[in-house]
Amino acid sequence: IGANEFVILLADLASNEAVNHIVRRAVESLEGPMSIDDERLYINANIGISLYPHDAPSSEAVIKNAGVARAQAKRQGKRLNIAYYSDEANEASSKRVRIETLLHQALRYEQFAVHYQPKVRLETGRYSGMEALLRWRSPELGNVSPAEFIPIAEEIGLMPEISSWVLTEICRQLKQWAPLGMEDFRVAVNLSPVELRDPEIAERFLATLEQQDVSPALLEVEITETAVIDNMSTAVKSLQTLQDAGVSLAIDDFGTGYSSLSHLTSLPLHVLKIDGCFVRDLDVSPNNQGIVNAIIAMARTAGLSVVAEGVESEAELNWLCQSGCDEIQGFFISKPVSAATVTAQLIENIEQAHPM
Repeated sequence: IGANEFVILLADLASNEAVNHIVRRAVESLEGPMSIDDERLYINANIGISLYPHDAPSSEAVIKNAGVARAQAKRQGKRLNIAYYSDEANEASSKRVRIETLLHQALRYEQFAVHYQPKVRLETGRYSGMEALLRWRSPELGNVSPAEFIPIAEEIGLMPEISSWVLTEICRQLKQWAPLGMEDFRVAVNLSPVELRDPEIAERFLATLEQQDVSPALLEVEITETAVIDNMSTAVKSLQTLQDAGVSLAIDDFGTGYSSLSHLTSLPLHVLKIDGCFVRDLDVSPNNQGIVNAIIAMARTAGLSVVAEGVESEAELNWLCQSGCDEIQGFFISKPVSAATVTAQLIENIEQAHPM
């Protein structure tokens, strides 16, 4: 519609959310350099978006409002800018599109990191393992919460690649910890509902361990009860394959889903993790005390070890010590920290551990 102005008209969309995917493709196509006559050129672009009938009652108004949004995008001052005509939609949707685009770069430019949160066995005070947690520090967005970027990564199909990188990084770290001579020590990694729907997840998981020459006995897979129930047939088969290979299996956030004893006995599990919402103020909350006691009794009936998450105070720790809980995890021990920091903590714990 002008020397350097173009209109992309999207019709018959299933939802406005589909606009984000088209915009992401447009941004990705402009992200890298263009090669023209042996010259590498980078294109600046400002994308303005208007939705009918939400933003405008006619085709002319839609194009006009898209122009207004394009001018708003240009004021952002970057090479590639995006804005919606609606302020509220602009803030949420443009950030989502940006996260989608930047996620593709995050692996390539090594912006991800794995942090570790220790688990402690109450009987000995020794670190019994770690939970591996993915972190993303984007040069453009800063620290992005996993709760924000992981659902997007799942939706755009990036989780298999990201999970493979996480598992490889954990294997590399386990090799560095091997000379410390730890016994019964496992690193736990989370599998999402999307991954549990993949019938080949167990085979890929074990193939990575084989490639990295790491024993399956050093790994623990954490899944939520809801994720398993939503994908029962596929999930149980995959979990059984992992268990047969020697991988420990834990059910996470227990008490927030179905909390069924029949599920505990029908799934190939080793560990039950009590959700932190029931551990909070445990020393003064009769309701939480009753729930935790019931969960521990269920775990004992199913022959499972019990880990309490979210322990933040000595009073909560003392109550759990008396309740028969096996292990704890939470800020009272350590927040999730880098591999270097947790290694120093691990060495100190080996030297100074005592029963809790």
